[in-house]
Amino acid sequence: MITTELVSSRDPTAVPILTTAAKLSVPFLKPGYYHYKFVDVRKELAQACNQFRGLVELAQKCGVQVGFHNHAGYVGAQTWDIARAMDALDPKWAGYYYDLENAAAEGGAEGWRIAANLVMPRMKMMAVKDFYWRKPERKGWEETTCPLGEGMCKYKDFLRMAAEGGFHGPIRRPGDRPIARKG
Repeated sequence: MITTELVSSRDPTAVPILTTAAKLSVPFLKPGYYHYKFVDVRKELAQACNQFRGLVELAQKCGVQVGFHNHAGYVGAQTWDIARAMDALDPKWAGYYYDLENAAAEGGAEGWRIAANLVMPRMKMMAVKDFYWRKPERKGWEETTCPLGEGMCKYKDFLRMAAEGGFHGPIRRPGDRPIARKG
C-alpha cells in the first residue's frame, strides 16, 4: 500500500502517482484527509464525498484500490460519515483503511464495534495501534499511545471480527517503514 495526500482526481499529481503505483504492482492507496471547516458540515461532507468518488474512479482506471482512513478530527472519523458515498462505489475499488484506535477514541466504549461492523465487508487495510486516555495536571484529557494490548482498544474482539470477515489486506503499525519491492 502507499500513503498519499491525494483527495481529488484533479490533483496534478494524481495520475502520475496512481499510474506509478499500478506499474509497481502496489494494489492499495490511502488517500489524504478531508477537512471539516465546521461552517456547513452537510455541504462539507457532500464535497468530500464527491472528491473521494472522483479519486476512486481515477484509481479504478489505473487498477489501484482505495482505502478510506477513519482518522480522528477529519471527515470520516466516524465511519458512517462516509458510508453513504462508499456504498455507492464498487467494493472492489473502494473500501476502508480501518483504524481501531481512532474508532475507539471517536466512538467511546462500543462505538468502535459499530464502526467495525459497518466497514468489515469492505475493509481493505488495517492500522494497528493502541491508546488510553490520560489527564495530566492542569490540562484536559489527552490520548496517550501505548503498546498493543495495554490500552483501550479491544484487539481480541476486533481481530476475531476481521478473521471471520475474511480480511486479507495489509496491516500497518505506526513507525512501519516502506518495504522496497524488486522487479
